[in-house]
Amino acid sequence: MNQEQYVSKILNSLNGISNVIPNEDLFSKIETKMLEQKTVSMQTIWIAAASIILLVGINVALIHEKLNQNQNKVASILSEINKDNQLYY
Repeated sequence: MNQEQYVSKILNSLNGISNVIPNEDLFSKIETKMLEQKTVSMQTIWIAAASIILLVGINVALIHEKLNQNQNKVASILSEINKDNQLYY
């Protein structure tokens, strides 16, 4: 079987397929399900808000700790620098 026959066989394989006819009520059912308002319980909202606040608090604490560590490193380096510019003792 050469390539042209193979390609025509593949293209002609769809000739006998008929179109699918959907149920008449299907579109209206899908549309009504999409339009239904789904409510979220207040407990879920409070849990989500508390989680966000907790994560923001942890991030702020970690950033504050990291800044303090960097300031301590800079202060220790500055205290070790010889400030009198005396090269010979």
